[in-house]
Amino acid sequence: MVCLHAVESRSSCWPQRLRGSTARDKHAMSQRPRQTTKTKKHGTKNDLQDSHIEQAVIEDVQPWKNMFRPACSLPPKENSFTLEDESLSAAMESILSSLTVSDPHEEGNPLCYVSPGFLSMTGYNEDECLGRNCKFLQDGKLDPSTHEALRSAISERRFATVEVTNFRKGGRPFQNLLSLLPVFGEDGASLLHFVGVHCDLDERRRRGETVDDAFVAKWEEHLR
Repeated sequence: MVCLHAVESRSSCWPQRLRGSTARDKHAMSQRPRQTTKTKKHGTKNDLQDSHIEQAVIEDVQPWKNMFRPACSLPPKENSFTLEDESLSAAMESILSSLTVSDPHEEGNPLCYVSPGFLSMTGYNEDECLGRNCKFLQDGKLDPSTHEALRSAISERRFATVEVTNFRKGGRPFQNLLSLLPVFGEDGASLLHFVGVHCDLDERRRRGETVDDAFVAKWEEHLR
């Protein structure tokens, strides 16, 4: 007597044309992976799908091989600004908040630009400042030694820092640390403008800062 199970198991190794297509055989065939024929020039649709699946598996296991990585996953590029520069950047932003620019080629060296910080500090609006010499903030009460220091710096076209008593629009005085910087053209000889950098020393003291010779020296160091 022949065992039916042995026949069925052996018949599964026979070619399809030599055995019948039973329901069990059809089920077994459906469970076997489908094989496709590859050509030299073009792959089949199933080949493309398989390649995409394989690529996805590779990218899951080895994400650095993902060609569609976002830019943020790339190595950082060289950048000259670092965290160590943050304090210096904040200091420069504070220093350069109150600026004036004057034109030495016009009679009286009038102002041709005033920053919003300067307008906030003095209480004047732009129209009240442009076209005037910055001496109007002194209300005619400039100390002779301070006047001479500024005049000499302008004549010699050099950097200078002075402490001067200025007056806001409402007449309230404040101590202004003024640095004057000459701006030259590309040839390094032709004078274009003078830039005035202003610092309200009274406001600095109200913030609890120590305004002394060391403060002035640090101020000049940032500007030079």
